[in-house]
Amino acid sequence: MPKSNPDQDRVDNLISLLRVSDIDTRWRAARTLAGLGDIAFSPLLSRVYDDDDNVRLLSIWALGRMGDLRAADAVSRCIDDDNHFVKLASEGAVSRLSQKD
Repeated sequence: MPKSNPDQDRVDNLISLLRVSDIDTRWRAARTLAGLGDIAFSPLLSRVYDDDDNVRLLSIWALGRMGDLRAADAVSRCIDDDNHFVKLASEGAVSRLSQKD
């Protein structure tokens, strides 16, 4: 049986917290994920298209905070999201990422 990666376990736990009902917990998880950098990048990127508006919003926000230009295409596609808050998060993330250029 392969060994568990404690860093990846932490990321997985934080990703799951993006779905809890408590907004403070969700935002703390997003802030922490943004600060983890590369290990959280792919899990966050895959949540940009999640069915849950809150998960999309927080993932987009965290990717914008990370400043990793690899997220630019996916984040910019969300500017046309049906949810107003997801649109705002996308616009903010795109703006932040464009400053990295």
